[in-house]
Amino acid sequence: EFPLKFVSLRQMRIGAVLEVVYNGPLYKHLNISIDLVPGIVIKSEDPKDPPSLVEDLKCQLGPTVDFSSCQLYALPGQHDSYSKQFTFKASYTDYEEMLFNALPEEAKDAYVVAKALSSPETYIHHAPASLRSDDWMGRGKIPSYVLKVSLFISFEELYESDCDLTLSEWVSQIFQNLRKAWHYMKTL
Repeated sequence: EFPLKFVSLRQMRIGAVLEVVYNGPLYKHLNISIDLVPGIVIKSEDPKDPPSLVEDLKCQLGPTVDFSSCQLYALPGQHDSYSKQFTFKASYTDYEEMLFNALPEEAKDAYVVAKALSSPETYIHHAPASLRSDDWMGRGKIPSYVLKVSLFISFEELYESDCDLTLSEWVSQIFQNLRKAWHYMKTL
């Protein structure tokens, strides 16, 4: 039996969201949502030279991270009601994938656990109290991108300590960074 089951495809203002459930040998009932948004490739002078946003992590992960196949994309964003123009945001998806793949296995497993704990069915009961909400940032769940950024920040913070962390410690660190981000975003 194929491990992915179609749940829904719903239209967004620009693009669509594909939702599936994954039931594999290791992970069961893993809800996955995929934003399908048109992107425009932004040409770079040197694709091996990552944006400064990811440069620090690359230094910590070492020379094995190869960005030569990475592209930077412009994605249509919010409509600016004042100027009546669409805006674009930069997507570092290729760079994020390379960085993610270079992380220790415990860190990658912690991301999957944090994602599972952040699903609406689970996080209301198991996530830290400061993150419990039926409408986290207006989305009904903690976005995968926010979890991934929290993982990268955790790695950057823990890199200096040079210690091997358990899966549970990685998950705890991801949620600690989410709490910090949540408190910061509430003040904006």
